[in-house]
Amino acid sequence: IAPAQIRGVLRARTLRASDAGWSVGHGPVIEATASTLVMYLFGRTPRPEGDAARPAGDA
Repeated sequence: IAPAQIRGVLRARTLRASDAGWSVGHGPVIEATASTLVMYLFGRTPRPEGDAARPAGDA
């Protein structure tokens, strides 16, 4: 199970692996390599960059 902070970021978003042909979720896309996404889910790397990576209202 992902840490609470990560679960909050993932709510209403899609994770898309740019190098592996898979995606999961619904909503704006956070796209990164599969390894980057998996490491993020386990709390090992910072949040991937991109428009959908930031919750609405964050600058």
